[in-house]
Amino acid sequence: MTRVNEPIWPRILQVLNPSTSDQQTGLELLAEYQTSGCLRRTCAEIMRLPPAAFAVFYTNLSHQRSCQSPLRGQPDSGWMAQADFCFMNIRAAGTPDSPGNFLSAAALLPALRVSAIHLAPFTRSEFGVLYAVSSLTCLDPALLHPALSAAGFRPGDQLRAFVQACHLLKMAVGFDLEPHVTQYAQPVLLHPHLFRWLHLDPQNPDQLVGGLTQEEMLAENAQAAIHAQVRQIVAEALQSAGLPTLESHPDEDPALAQRKLDLYHALIPVLIQRGFWTLPSQIWDADGVPAFSGYAQDGRYPRFRYLNRAGQDHSEGAYHIVTPFKFYTNLRPNQKPLPSAPPQPVPETQEFFNRIFDLWRDDFDFDFVRHDSADHIFDSLWPEDPSLPASDRPSPVIFQACITASRTAQKPYIGHMAERMGNELQDYAAAGFDLMLGSDMLEEIHQAHLEKSFALHDQLSQLNARRPTPFAVTYAVDTHDTGNPYIWGQPLTLLAGPEGLSQRLFLARFLSCGTARRPKYEVIGLQDRSHGLYQANVSPQTLTWVGDAGFNRFYHTLEDLYASLKPFLAAAQRTAAHVQPECAWWAFQHGSTVLMAALCLQSAPFTLSLPLEAVGRPTALEQFDFAQAVWQPLPPSAHLTLFLSSRGFALLRAQIS
Repeated sequence: MTRVNEPIWPRILQVLNPSTSDQQTGLELLAEYQTSGCLRRTCAEIMRLPPAAFAVFYTNLSHQRSCQSPLRGQPDSGWMAQADFCFMNIRAAGTPDSPGNFLSAAALLPALRVSAIHLAPFTRSEFGVLYAVSSLTCLDPALLHPALSAAGFRPGDQLRAFVQACHLLKMAVGFDLEPHVTQYAQPVLLHPHLFRWLHLDPQNPDQLVGGLTQEEMLAENAQAAIHAQVRQIVAEALQSAGLPTLESHPDEDPALAQRKLDLYHALIPVLIQRGFWTLPSQIWDADGVPAFSGYAQDGRYPRFRYLNRAGQDHSEGAYHIVTPFKFYTNLRPNQKPLPSAPPQPVPETQEFFNRIFDLWRDDFDFDFVRHDSADHIFDSLWPEDPSLPASDRPSPVIFQACITASRTAQKPYIGHMAERMGNELQDYAAAGFDLMLGSDMLEEIHQAHLEKSFALHDQLSQLNARRPTPFAVTYAVDTHDTGNPYIWGQPLTLLAGPEGLSQRLFLARFLSCGTARRPKYEVIGLQDRSHGLYQANVSPQTLTWVGDAGFNRFYHTLEDLYASLKPFLAAAQRTAAHVQPECAWWAFQHGSTVLMAALCLQSAPFTLSLPLEAVGRPTALEQFDFAQAVWQPLPPSAHLTLFLSSRGFALLRAQIS
């Protein structure tokens, strides 16, 4: 095992033993990075380069920089509002002939123009779905580099190599924390009291043991009896195998880890045969827990009804394969809790949940947490007492306690992002989050989107004027979920096309300023329009690497422009914001400098008469030429006529008197 801050890339270099050509390529990559601050190659091109070349790249970089977190010394999590984020699915960062692993994913990092990596779940999962986590500590072996594993590199050291690569590039790394696991996950078997169970009659699985109703079986005395039986089954199996636990540490001997995994897989059919099942997660717009409705004899699994608050069965949208942590008792099937029996918190579950991140923070130097399933937590509260939940979702109180527990005297900077596709910034800020995802990826770029964005800018300015550390709502150019059939059905990378995607990147960079700054959130592959991320999240496959060189060039041109204007935007205030069905324009000012942005909102060219006198009397005026990547001077005047192409945009800078 490598100590968390001991450079690991020199060891990787020894194992991969780069050829002379690999060494030359690696040094060329390093020179390009040191000159430009990034690699400007397409993702498709990077995927064709040998891993040994990147071992040369990172080894040499580790001789020049610290592999410790770039956030060391930060007093709090205020950095989150100033960062920009990219979602990274490790197994997607490969090719059909070479599945993604921690090394191939590290190769993509220098081409990203962000300062934080949101890492998708990387521990063992089931059914091919990354978010169906079955272990909280054992890394997915499919994400390991074969040559490193063959040379004796433990899984933990391969993850450390990725984290160190991020830190060498001055990027923070985020852990994706789920409030659920698969129905027979290792923590379910080891800690049955942290989950809700049903005991089906093995002779007649359409019924529960003893003829109990589901509500009777969910009572604490009945649950305790089930917990004891499951605990005994697992304890006897562990004793017989001579093992202390089912969970494996990432640095554990692979042979021992395999013995534990074999026993774990053998236990699942035993529990099923004896009728023990955990309850799946409820749908987002429902109360209580799903209602048991019998047994599917053909599929050999229990069936449930998922009724929303209008009484409609939404079983087709349910996430059947995971079970939520039991944060509260007294939840009823598809109903609100009774006033006479309000939900009661389960301290043991809260404490266990709080400690999941400790391993990744302390042993692997992760910097922030992205909280999955933080969506709809405020519309899932019990009307009788809004501090308590009406369903099996974690309440804001649960998240707040977890956030507080994550920060230590050594690492007070641990940040927290809420996976909420909405804009309830007051609520999420009050719950302790630093950041929320926002709703931009759900919206078309029309008048309503700009009106919402301008209003959100004002709300953030007002909120952050009262806070010691800023809260932010990201501008998500795309997310890993947009390909979901229940959202767009395909990624925005494809749906929006080059014009629409360019618009979204432009807005992510030039729609906000000052204390209302909105971090950019993107996904791997976006810069050259590679796609397939949703499919790679729910099945073992890689991205389709498009390699759009023209779009990649625009991506880096825009980022260079933003980097040059970032200090101005940090100090500026928005002084104008106008939107109409055909177009929108807005302005930021700091001192005598004004930055104006204009956007065409229609699928046809538009001529905009821009009233420059509205922002001051210009003495000098220039417009950024995205094709040539230079500022072009314009004659200063009171009015400027702008010709905007279909879905086009413009950026102007003026000096005013």
